[in-house]
Amino acid sequence: MTRSNPSRRSVIAILLSAAALPALGQSDDASTIEWVVGFPPGGGADSSSRFLADLMSKHLGRPIIVTNKPGASTQIAADYVAAARGGNMIFTADFSTLATNASLFPKLRYSPERDFIVLGMQARTPMVLVGALDIPASNFKELLAWTNKSPQDVPYASAGPATPHHLAAELLKAQSGLKLTHVPYRGAAPAILDVVAGQIPLGMADLATAQQYIRTGKVKAFGISSAKRSPNVPDVPTFIEQGLPDYETYAWQAVVVPSKTPPAQVSRLREALVAVLDSPAAKERYDTLGFERMLGSGEEVASFITREQKRWAQVIKTNNIKID
Repeated sequence: MTRSNPSRRSVIAILLSAAALPALGQSDDASTIEWVVGFPPGGGADSSSRFLADLMSKHLGRPIIVTNKPGASTQIAADYVAAARGGNMIFTADFSTLATNASLFPKLRYSPERDFIVLGMQARTPMVLVGALDIPASNFKELLAWTNKSPQDVPYASAGPATPHHLAAELLKAQSGLKLTHVPYRGAAPAILDVVAGQIPLGMADLATAQQYIRTGKVKAFGISSAKRSPNVPDVPTFIEQGLPDYETYAWQAVVVPSKTPPAQVSRLREALVAVLDSPAAKERYDTLGFERMLGSGEEVASFITREQKRWAQVIKTNNIKID
């Protein structure tokens, strides 16, 4: 009997078909998930993401590794995730990524609506207006009078241009009449440290960063941007209490996946996120840090993000805020 040899073309076809099949035993349920963070290691967003990644890894029974891709107001990380095929990637997408970058960068490469699916909200933290101990004001009313009497606008520090800290201060100026001028820093920590040292009179800081300095009496606190007082700094009144009924704002982080992630995978990851956020471990950790958990559905969080986009687009336009 003559033994036939397969043609070169048929061999290639067989190899290509085999390559397209999943490896024996391989499943998305066992593969590693990459969690992308658009900030350097060690900061609040990074620490919170690593904490959640550890809890979700245990809940899912799958390894999760955290990758830091900082820079360009989270655009480097967002572009990386937007280009992913999906299925094994999670992204900490924050206030800038989802709500303000589109209004600040006319040539944004990613689309917040098109390129991501929202799993839920990771955390939010209110803002606190803090001041150096030597400024001649002990409450917000006195601070307003002092800035209005000043021959020049009073400098305030923020974590950087177009950060939640900066935009919250600009919104406060617009609603209250405070006479302030912006001095951007490279992060929340160096900004508040200069307020503590008296190098700059005022600073807009997130509660997670500011609370230790408020508690130890190293800065004055003139108001907090939450709807109710925080149990972490219960003596600090809200701005709503002090005559600004519409002033409520937060720095926040959402958890998203690439838009090409299969629906079944989205459901599993969303279920895991809600479960770990609702755990006693997460509650204790977040309460200690000054973060608030937001346990709404993916649709509710997406609706919240849409409202934030519209709100801050107006603030950016009205105040002519740009990033050089």
